[in-house]
Amino acid sequence: MAESANSRSRPRVSARQIEAFRAVMLSGSARGAAELLYVTQPVISKLIAQLESRTGLTLFVRRGNAIVPTDNAKLLLSEAQGVFHGIERFDRFAANLRGGEKGRLSIFASPTLTSAVIPFILKTHLRHAAHLEIFIASRLIRDMPSDLLADNQSLGVTIWQCEAPGISCEVLASKRLVLLVNPASPLANRQRLQLNDVRSEHLIGHHESMPIGQKVREALHKLSPDWPIRVSVDSSEAAFSLVQNNLGVAFVDAFSKDYLHQRGLKTLEVDIDVFTHLCLLKSSFHRPTVQCESFEQALREWAGTV
Repeated sequence: MAESANSRSRPRVSARQIEAFRAVMLSGSARGAAELLYVTQPVISKLIAQLESRTGLTLFVRRGNAIVPTDNAKLLLSEAQGVFHGIERFDRFAANLRGGEKGRLSIFASPTLTSAVIPFILKTHLRHAAHLEIFIASRLIRDMPSDLLADNQSLGVTIWQCEAPGISCEVLASKRLVLLVNPASPLANRQRLQLNDVRSEHLIGHHESMPIGQKVREALHKLSPDWPIRVSVDSSEAAFSLVQNNLGVAFVDAFSKDYLHQRGLKTLEVDIDVFTHLCLLKSSFHRPTVQCESFEQALREWAGTV
């Protein structure tokens, strides 16, 4: 659609005007904004007037000695926040390049995810991550909060939700467990199974001390209290290897499917009522770095494809 003559002739909004607008919205007054930005109140008033002229919108109305944001101003605030944080990220990244510093990122992940998910995300992320050193560490969920709180350039990725002081946990995606089988298994040609279809198979189960082991056992025992588990393992990687050697089948998280298919294994949908969640963990006390925000964006994009 062609631009109108008015939009072509109107000067563009500047970052300084957006900064002044954001400051007024956050402080509630031109005076407060002036204090935030270390300028005089007339400077703020001039920037706001310019912004209103350039957008063609009334952003504030005066009521007595106070200025009140309009509905348009409230809608624009989230956009202003995005622009402001983008400028901050640009400044921090430029400072790193100017100082010759390498960016650093620590990724603490559930043991399964370090081999089954993180590489798929980094394959895309590293193309856009110049001057970046990455440390990847497997962690049990109970150990992850202390690592995140101690490292201000870190993120956590887990398949279980985490509640801990000072840690924010965001669920990016949820998936029902799938059944991992060897291509030689009689079940391999099936597309979808009922839980009872698995009963005749040698089941490899995660140990009951692990969240996935506990939840699978609970689901199976609802159907049959004496459901047999042939082998118990204390890691998903052990379960993968046993299935690869055709020693049984195992319930695994669906986020590992691409990795498992690369190993020549098959995953089948089953009506088991157990879900894992791709969770992003962050310290609530640390300001996110450019590197953390960049990896987080790549993780969100990957989560949207699974």
